[in-house]
Amino acid sequence: MAVRQTKIVNFYESTLAGLLASASTATTLTAAPTTDGSSAISASPGDSSTHYFLVIDPDNSSNREVVLVTNSSGTSITAMTRDIEGRHSPDKDHQIGTVVRMAVLAEHFIDANDTVANANTVATAALPKAGGTMTGAVDFDGQELTQPKLAGYEEKVSDLGALSSGTTACDLEAHNVFEADIQGTVTLNLTNVDSALLESATFILKNTTGTAAVSWQIGGVSKTPKTAGATGYTQTASGVDIVGVLCYEGDLYLNPLNGFA
Repeated sequence: MAVRQTKIVNFYESTLAGLLASASTATTLTAAPTTDGSSAISASPGDSSTHYFLVIDPDNSSNREVVLVTNSSGTSITAMTRDIEGRHSPDKDHQIGTVVRMAVLAEHFIDANDTVANANTVATAALPKAGGTMTGAVDFDGQELTQPKLAGYEEKVSDLGALSSGTTACDLEAHNVFEADIQGTVTLNLTNVDSALLESATFILKNTTGTAAVSWQIGGVSKTPKTAGATGYTQTASGVDIVGVLCYEGDLYLNPLNGFA
């Protein structure tokens, strides 16, 4: 199967300006194929949309050869696939002055049919517009999702484990719920936060030592959290706190629910 779209233009005909020997995949044309009579087509390796078919010696049934040009610049062809139809073994020698023509070929229709078949395969495997079940991870890459109706959804929890000192990164692109056992003086650094958006997270903070103290950063910059009534947040001496976190325009807002036991 060849899923590709090659170049084709109307009424192109030229001649070989140099010998195209049997074992060769390079030659020179007298005039380059163009898209509009002046803009030459150049084929680039690996980009099938720039490749083009030529028929060499098209009016000679014994020497006629279809080739696919895969690298060219103007009149200079530096790479081609010889004898696409498999008519000759070995490939023919083509002399200077031999006619070269661009024509509609069976290969164009084969490629078109293969492309349609591939598109149909992809479409058949795709999720239907109504219903269906998605599998695997889906990354919206920051794109907007409008008016979703969510039911039975779950949030992925990042278990930070026991933290006794230092700074721990909390990636808000990867998770929105974090769990940690705070056993000392620690800093929670919220990373991958877009200051232009309202971003939220939930922290389930345990204290099993009675000596815990938490400070906060956004992107490595220390923040003094804003709380309702400016009451601040002090972690429960023994128990579990659930702390809602909002980040907006560089500020950090906390809504703690303290003392779950």
